[in-house]
Amino acid sequence: MSNHIENKLENIEKQVEKLATITAQGFERVDEKFEKLEKKMNQQFDGVNNRIDDLAHTRAKVDVVTNLEHRVTTLEETIT
Repeated sequence: MSNHIENKLENIEKQVEKLATITAQGFERVDEKFEKLEKKMNQQFDGVNNRIDDLAHTRAKVDVVTNLEHRVTTLEETIT
């Protein structure tokens, strides 16, 4: 009877080890997926940041042109 109990315990130990291995592999896959997601999100944030920088630069150009237009209009009104 003690041999039967030992066999059961061995079987339980093997199942626990198998479950631990499967769980560890699952965590490794989750880590890989998070790394891929993080890389993709960083690329997207970089793209958005570049677009914001471009818009700010364009806005600055528009402000300069608008200011120059106003100054030219004022000069034209003064001259005429």
